[in-house]
Amino acid sequence: MTTGDYARAAVLIRKGDATKAFAIEDRPIPDPAPGEVRVLVSVFGLNFADVLARLGLYPDAPPRPCVLGYEIAGVVDAVGADVVGIERGVRVCAFTRFGGYATHVVAPAVGVMPLPDAVDLETAAALPVQFGTAWYSAEEMVRMHDGDAVLIQAAAGGVGGALVQIAKARGARVLGTAGGPEKTALLRDLGVDHPIDYRTQDFAGIAREQCPQGLDVVFDSLGGSAFRRGLRLLAPGGRMVSFGVARMAGRRASLLRSVSAVAGFGWPHPLSLLSSSRGIIGVNMLRVADARPQALRRSLAEVLHRITDGRLRARIDRVFDIADLAAAHDRLGLRRSAGKVLVRWPRRVS
Repeated sequence: MTTGDYARAAVLIRKGDATKAFAIEDRPIPDPAPGEVRVLVSVFGLNFADVLARLGLYPDAPPRPCVLGYEIAGVVDAVGADVVGIERGVRVCAFTRFGGYATHVVAPAVGVMPLPDAVDLETAAALPVQFGTAWYSAEEMVRMHDGDAVLIQAAAGGVGGALVQIAKARGARVLGTAGGPEKTALLRDLGVDHPIDYRTQDFAGIAREQCPQGLDVVFDSLGGSAFRRGLRLLAPGGRMVSFGVARMAGRRASLLRSVSAVAGFGWPHPLSLLSSSRGIIGVNMLRVADARPQALRRSLAEVLHRITDGRLRARIDRVFDIADLAAAHDRLGLRRSAGKVLVRWPRRVS
């Protein structure tokens, strides 16, 4: 990055193949409105919603050309009117409503969190979406208890790994799925009681064998048939938390894959949920940020507190340079990552 009165942004210009989807462009530096903060970004995080947006499968994404990105870490360089408790020069992480793939990002102050000295920027960039989603889902929406039987799909991923730590801290018995022996070994290191390799093992069969009474909570980021099969595993009083549809993703957009993933959910009827005393909870952090910003801030504050004192740990899979954004997208979208995938901008020249 060189000096100048402009920002740089990785702009989504077309859907599909990651190598052709983005262009680095110069853009005017945005000014923060009242209640907003501008951040000079060092690192931003990738999330599965970004992959779906690139493939044209994410309905909340703005029309192209657009700048994706939900989470950033950097230094505050401008503060809008009516912002209290955040000053220029402070290191922060922030939840952004798109726009995160840029060197200068404006975000609502309610989603901007000053960082303790002990938290570095790469760790911080891994927190707003994935740890925020995990904490909100597990603590605001579900509240697990000692001895609960919990299944976490994609437990080696960013949200999944955070959920494992939160569930174990609550005393839950955790079953977790991942793809391949390296990732299942990681699950053991995280403390998963029953790691399951979904490529070679039937997660539903193992869950029934290990927890014949049924599961208390299922956290599902896969969607499709995995959601439907997970729902059937719930005990009376059990809750299904759905926060993703990873089954939609692949190297390229596919109508057949998308239709199959949506149809795979099945059509659970409210009466069947009532009669079995089971519940389904959907989590979309964009909606939470819009409608319940204080719940988002509360979740981020709890996460930061536990990251600082060591009760939670963010696992960074890999940090890519901005020139390798396409490779970063493919690593996440093709499920090669175990932990958080980050992208960094070059150090600013002063």
